[in-house]
Amino acid sequence: GDIIASVLTCIVGTEPETSFGQPTGRMASECAWNLRKFAGADGAQSAFVDLPATVWAGEVRVDNNNNVYTGGSYTGTTDFGNGIVKTTTAMDSRGNPGSSFFVAKYNSAGVAQWVSTSETLYSSLGDLDLNDDGSTLAYIVSTSGNPVTLQGGVTLSNEHGGFVGRLDPATGNALWATSMPGMRGVESTE
Repeated sequence: GDIIASVLTCIVGTEPETSFGQPTGRMASECAWNLRKFAGADGAQSAFVDLPATVWAGEVRVDNNNNVYTGGSYTGTTDFGNGIVKTTTAMDSRGNPGSSFFVAKYNSAGVAQWVSTSETLYSSLGDLDLNDDGSTLAYIVSTSGNPVTLQGGVTLSNEHGGFVGRLDPATGNALWATSMPGMRGVESTE
């Protein structure tokens, strides 16, 4: 079958880059995350989803119907496509604008179906997994927020700085979440 990968693409500009008002010796560039499709037979590459510049994407999972689930973090107001716009008001520990985690589902044609996030929570997605039959979408999030209310109405006290949870693959709503310390990976079973 085909392969879907999250790829950071940068375009080098024509203006010199500066840092704190001083030239760096490099040309300024703009980078954005994209989901690219690679044909299973020969690796031929094609565009799948061009994510906005306000998105950092990492994890990618594909179900048996070729729906694609991805996640990461985003800043500001972000248009994920198909009329789905999310705005994070998260602040970091110094009171600066921060990022919030997201998990998104795109159908086999690359059209956004839903985006699950907590728009006020300073957070990032740690891992994402989908079991073989596509019925369990598990994820872990690192966050500094407390309490946490997720899409779908699940609320938890976040005493450990992160949580593991399960989303409904059809709607993106949280089914449950539990605060846990020191998590690094998640795996779904049948």
